[in-house]
Amino acid sequence: MYLHYLRMAWRHLLKQRLQTALSLASLVIGLGGSLLILLYVMDESRFDRQFPNIERVYRLHQRFVAMDNTSVVLSSAAVAPTLNTRMTGQAEAVRLMRRKTQLRVGGQELVLDDFAYADPGFLDFFPLASQAGDAPASLREPNRLVLSATLARRLFGAQSALGQEVLVDGRYPARVGAVLAEPRQGSHLQFSALAGTGDWLSRFGSDAQNNWLQNTAWTYLRLAEELSSAQALRTLDALVAAPIRAKMPEVELRLELMPVTDIHLHSQGVGEQRANGDAHQILVFSLVAGVILLVSLFNYVNMATAHAVERGKEVGLRKVLGARDGDLAQQFLLEPLLLTAGALALALLLVALVLPAFNALFDKNLQLGLLLEQAGAALALYLATALLAGLYPALLLARLHPLPAIKGLARHGRSGVIFRRVILFLQLCAGLTLVIWGGHTWLQMRHIAQLPTGYARMDRLLVPGLDSALLNQHAALLRQQAEQNLRIGKVAVGELVPTQEHGNFLAARLSEAPGRMLDKLPFTDVRPGYFQALDIPLAAGREFSDAEAAQAKPWSAPAAQQQDMPILINRLAARQLGYAEPDTALGQWLDLAFGPDFREPVRARIVGVAEDYLLTSVHAPPQPLLYTTGKPYAAQAQLVVHHAPGQLAYAVQWLSERWLELSGERLPAYRLLSDAYDSLHRQDRLRSDLLNQFAMLSLLSVSLGLVGVCSFLCQRRIKEIAIRKVLGASRRDLTWLIVREFLGLSLLANLAAWPLAWFATAGWLAGFHQNIGQSLALYLLASLGLTALTLLITGMVSQTLERGNLLLLLKHE
Repeated sequence: MYLHYLRMAWRHLLKQRLQTALSLASLVIGLGGSLLILLYVMDESRFDRQFPNIERVYRLHQRFVAMDNTSVVLSSAAVAPTLNTRMTGQAEAVRLMRRKTQLRVGGQELVLDDFAYADPGFLDFFPLASQAGDAPASLREPNRLVLSATLARRLFGAQSALGQEVLVDGRYPARVGAVLAEPRQGSHLQFSALAGTGDWLSRFGSDAQNNWLQNTAWTYLRLAEELSSAQALRTLDALVAAPIRAKMPEVELRLELMPVTDIHLHSQGVGEQRANGDAHQILVFSLVAGVILLVSLFNYVNMATAHAVERGKEVGLRKVLGARDGDLAQQFLLEPLLLTAGALALALLLVALVLPAFNALFDKNLQLGLLLEQAGAALALYLATALLAGLYPALLLARLHPLPAIKGLARHGRSGVIFRRVILFLQLCAGLTLVIWGGHTWLQMRHIAQLPTGYARMDRLLVPGLDSALLNQHAALLRQQAEQNLRIGKVAVGELVPTQEHGNFLAARLSEAPGRMLDKLPFTDVRPGYFQALDIPLAAGREFSDAEAAQAKPWSAPAAQQQDMPILINRLAARQLGYAEPDTALGQWLDLAFGPDFREPVRARIVGVAEDYLLTSVHAPPQPLLYTTGKPYAAQAQLVVHHAPGQLAYAVQWLSERWLELSGERLPAYRLLSDAYDSLHRQDRLRSDLLNQFAMLSLLSVSLGLVGVCSFLCQRRIKEIAIRKVLGASRRDLTWLIVREFLGLSLLANLAAWPLAWFATAGWLAGFHQNIGQSLALYLLASLGLTALTLLITGMVSQTLERGNLLLLLKHE
């Protein structure tokens, strides 16, 4: 029976070639887009789930309440040993620490940003497959390295890396003990080489492990089955937070445990190993893919119900011969199942063709084979698509009354026409909403690219993560050499430079008016010439001098030795301290302290007011900022070199030579300051690109739906059109007869889509402190475009029919 139904379904699809082609094309668009998003969501959602028993593993986070609720994912290297000693039987802890490290093999040198040190039990928490050697044993032995397969090929080519000698940081010989296999799926862990913490202690000393205030390690805990994360946090508060509070009583600290499987999509703290994904982005992508699929389904439902009445006689005769409603419904359901199977095959081919471009756009490595691993999800998508597409048309046909159906009267009902118009209305509404929303995202991203940031980011070479003490020691000489070179110009040195999150805070108050204070004032230490090199204008006053930087006392010095400390603040800080004009802030005295209780305050004098600039991304609101000089607080500092246009290669070579000459070390990894700024909005750009691509797909699907529905309505009114032509109606009049039905529907869709688009756009723009706002011109342009598309398609279809032979038109049925 089902084989017979299948043959009948195949014959009907071949008979209705235009309907089949339009439905197939629409379903291919919807399924192709959905499969792409399904691959993306699957890949993002499975990060770190390849590790066994990972559901009991957490990463320790520190949330500093008083410091703008900042979440820091790093913690002290002292935490893990303390927990292993004090929580025996309840939890195990391991550390991972990353450092910029130079590797030398023969004459080849590499500087790695992701060289890491790990405790011996690290690979027990995260079992990574070995391509060669014994990785866990290598972490327990001194002077052993575990390399990724990619790094091993880069260093040793086709020859085996095992046992090969590598010189670490120019003075520590080590041998390769293991090579890790290429990972099959994503992880938040990012390193290309591992060494044991025994090597870390021997190279950097035990002080690095005993400092509770220096956050250098990612700490992971594996809890016992009977211990909940809430219970563990109570113990951690006593063992971890208490030592920090003892040294810094003013710190408001709250510890958190994040499941490792949640890190990629839910953690955006300071100190992440990589740029994580975004659960909100996954939701947006999934919703957009669902809208595209529904638009495609609406096309099939619309055309299937439009042509269903043509099969009324077939249904009536079969019912008279004893066919039951259920049998008919099953038969008619086979058609969408068959059509969707063909659409799925074509969609898979389409996905395979566009996947390389999709991977390049979204910096992914998605493989079509992932769908085979999740065949259940792909099968569920297929069945859901087929059932949603075919259920209503099948029930509509199966429920036709036999006698009216045989007489051909089933077509005269108004409910089918109203239903098709509702479906087309929803398609137009969804398409217009996506176009307006996507247009605003594109305009916002263009605005971000062109936005004046308050500092110059072009022709600036950024070298992050240099040793703060070493850089400050040679900063003056490096600046002097740069200013003497016509192809270089200026050098900026600071603990934190634009594009970097400011995590250090001071409390500041006016010495003569203690009530005027800022209890969470971000600060950074900069060297003279910082503002000139970055083209940050001064609203009043002056920059720091070399003498002020040389005479500055460190923060650890007694407060009595730090009087008359020069500082700069930005315009916003001056305004929040009560100075409407920057000039009035000059010469004012501030008391500075690391807590709002102002114990042992340092007295500082404002010598300059800098203009505000974007500290990080456009998402963050402007912040007040305080600048010191010669008083580095962090272990690392940043270097920015301004070079002449087109002289990047020369600047890299010049800086490499100067840095080797001054410090005796190779220049670590560098990047462009403009690239650092762009990377802050990478996720926003990905969302915008995908949304606009899907908006174009929705327009294509809506166009196919317009062609199908307009063709059917023209066929239904074929006799009317023929008679009107005989009576002398012009082609323009006949075209208007058809077009006006769709024009009214398009205008209603415009009215309905505007509130939806406004809501979606407002949600997007709300995430940016500086945004373009809602653009009425874009709403009008998108509405006019959709109306023009509707007129164009319906006009072309109706005119094609009007050119037909009058006698043939009148003989229709």
